[in-house]
Amino acid sequence: MIAYDISDQRNRRRALQQLRQYSFGYQNSVFEAQLLLRNKEALCQELESLLDPATDRLLCARLDRDSLCDQLGTGTMTPLKKFLLIN
Repeated sequence: MIAYDISDQRNRRRALQQLRQYSFGYQNSVFEAQLLLRNKEALCQELESLLDPATDRLLCARLDRDSLCDQLGTGTMTPLKKFLLIN
């Protein structure tokens, strides 16, 4: 899962474009993607270059497949049929 809070409109748009290439689901500034470690590291470095450390934030978190999660709201299956997108 990758989430960002980027204040600069231009950099926020660039981050969105980059993340759309890797993700199969997103809502606002939170994205879900299956990435190889090298792809995750490259993507996070690229996103980090768009950040202003004084005002912006970036979260890249690995979700454990074996952990239980709660669903709030309605869900739709992703194209891979492995994940449920919550609306």
